[in-house]
Amino acid sequence: MDAREKRALLKTKLADGRFAVVSFSLNVPGYPKSNRLLKTFFRQVSEELMVYLQAHRIRVENEFTMATADEAGDFLFLAVSTTDTQVLKMRCEQFEREHHLGRFLDVDVNDPFGNTLSSGLEKCCFFCREKSAVECRRTHAHTLEQLRDFLFEKTEAYVKEVRRKRLGRQLAALALQAILREISLGNKPGLVGPDDQGSHHDMNYQTFLASTSSIAVWFEELAAMGLRYPSENPADALPELRRIGLQMESAMFAATGGVNTQKGIIFLLGLSLFATGLHYQKASVFQEESIRSILRKICTGLVHQELEVSSGSNSSHGETVFQRFGAPGARGEAEAGLPLVFEWGLPILKAMGPSDPGLLKCLFTMAARNEDTNILYRKGPSVLANFQMHCLQASVDFTEGHCNQVAEYCRQEQISPGGSADLLALAVFFHSLEGLGTITSFD
Repeated sequence: MDAREKRALLKTKLADGRFAVVSFSLNVPGYPKSNRLLKTFFRQVSEELMVYLQAHRIRVENEFTMATADEAGDFLFLAVSTTDTQVLKMRCEQFEREHHLGRFLDVDVNDPFGNTLSSGLEKCCFFCREKSAVECRRTHAHTLEQLRDFLFEKTEAYVKEVRRKRLGRQLAALALQAILREISLGNKPGLVGPDDQGSHHDMNYQTFLASTSSIAVWFEELAAMGLRYPSENPADALPELRRIGLQMESAMFAATGGVNTQKGIIFLLGLSLFATGLHYQKASVFQEESIRSILRKICTGLVHQELEVSSGSNSSHGETVFQRFGAPGARGEAEAGLPLVFEWGLPILKAMGPSDPGLLKCLFTMAARNEDTNILYRKGPSVLANFQMHCLQASVDFTEGHCNQVAEYCRQEQISPGGSADLLALAVFFHSLEGLGTITSFD
């Protein structure tokens, strides 16, 4: 009672005859009225309420916003500039009514003079939803343990779902940023950049922008799939990952007029988004070895199944290169847990940061060790070996002269290390995950 009286005084002081006051709290039966889960749920819904009011052109005076907690639980006070408190009340009731867990919420409105606005309607019991809350409380229809268990079960599920959606969007955004960072990097040997088509005649920077925008719509789905995937065996997800990948390829070809711009990154980034989501199901921080282990499990036997036993009819470039030269390409890199990315590329980005020089050195470092199937398919092993030698020199002695030698060799041979460019985008993606920090179960 003391806490409620103090809140009433705070609301009156906040209104000061000028503002209507929206107060938000949770309907929590029994004690304690707050814990870590409820605080997170309260914070999430507070954000939703403020966005909702803003979307309805209701002006909240942010400098007077007050969010804290007392013996009665967590509460939020919002000072609102309005001349029609009835409309404000109607909107707040609508927010409660339309929210998935609206019966757990208590959103009240006071006019500038401290008077509480009431609709006069009885609210139903949040547990049984058959009788009014007042009647169930008066008749002790449900035990306190039932009510609290029900509240915690529903709020925990809601908090986790919000976390999954937010994290899925965040992972998708980082994946898109990584691809854009790679294709926007200039002075890449043989590769398309903002002002250079590299060794390509059928694609340019705009082609890659069109391609990237067409495939990016699946990134969140791939991450969400990992965040929700129930199986203990990640390899069971491969057919579904292939299905999504084929849809992405179809969209890519439609956007580019049939040009293969990003088939490799569709495969590698698709796997990586799923694996990262699966990792964050239980983990709170980015862990390289955890994600690598998941990738190995997903891709166990992939080279044997898709390359060694390939019939050779209608073979892809990757299958043809494996049959001719034994290079497993992207499949082999994925099955091994992306060693080029994690053991060679990421350390460069950690040391130099994702600046243009850092990205170029990262590219050269991985390209020097990558059996790039794009080069093997078009020019064979001797040209690839010479290219790798130039890249090794440029990565060890990172000077403009050695970098130019790599670019000149690509021009002479008309080669493009597209496979290494895909690895660069992955390295940028995984490097950005470290910036996420700690993601707890209830964040």
